[in-house]
Amino acid sequence: MVIREAGAGDPAKSRQRLALIDGLPLLEITEAALVLAEGLVTARIVPAKVFNDALHLATATVGRADYLMTWNLAHLAGAQVRRRIERELRRRGFEPPTLCTPEELGAGND
Repeated sequence: MVIREAGAGDPAKSRQRLALIDGLPLLEITEAALVLAEGLVTARIVPAKVFNDALHLATATVGRADYLMTWNLAHLAGAQVRRRIERELRRRGFEPPTLCTPEELGAGND
């Protein structure tokens, strides 16, 4: 799903995005991730119209990723939504990945 999204859009920018993720390990979309994503939508943590965002989050959570890097401030990485996501995932027995923007992830690497 990440590779498909990274490869979409402007060809030059998609090549850059694909180069950035080349070699990173891929997480499998499991039944547990699908169930969690559906639960996040049902709980209105992530809107149903952006189910793929819920699935990204659930896959990273179930796959025990350290980070979920995204530019999606509205549904995933905004300060207020982060708190709701983290609280809901912990309530469901999961440790959430650190939700961050690419800029935040790279901060301090000077």
